[in-house]
Amino acid sequence: MFLTGFVEVARTDEILVAAAALVMSMLTAFAGSEAQPDKLAAPVGPFSLGVRGVGLLFLSGQVAQDPATGRLIDGDVARQTHQILGNIAKALETVGKDLGDVLRVGVYLTDISDFAVMSQAYSEHFAEPYPARTAIGVAALPLGAAVEMDVVVG
Repeated sequence: MFLTGFVEVARTDEILVAAAALVMSMLTAFAGSEAQPDKLAAPVGPFSLGVRGVGLLFLSGQVAQDPATGRLIDGDVARQTHQILGNIAKALETVGKDLGDVLRVGVYLTDISDFAVMSQAYSEHFAEPYPARTAIGVAALPLGAAVEMDVVVG
């Protein structure tokens, strides 16, 4: 016996059966599961605001848009971070979730030296145990934003 991922298996054929079952459950779970919360600005491209599957909700990247106008708010990285996480919290409310259900956050910064400022603002929205998080420096973001975030929710 050996441990692979989170599934204990004894033989290679059991791995294949488990993988096939997982793929089938994912395909079933994704069918008709597109989410379009009306609390956020409409997408600015060919993508869903969020997709549910295998008990998870994958929320697409959000920049600091004013939900009423769809325009990027004025302000620094801290203000944009607060706006993004506030928008995400409102969107999660529409599906009976909150920021405490967030498992992972992807953060994209146009200036990675803003990491500490973003992290301080971010910390005001989450409590322990914190979600897993990745921060990546990027060349540019939609609407000229300084920060963008996407989340995976359980």
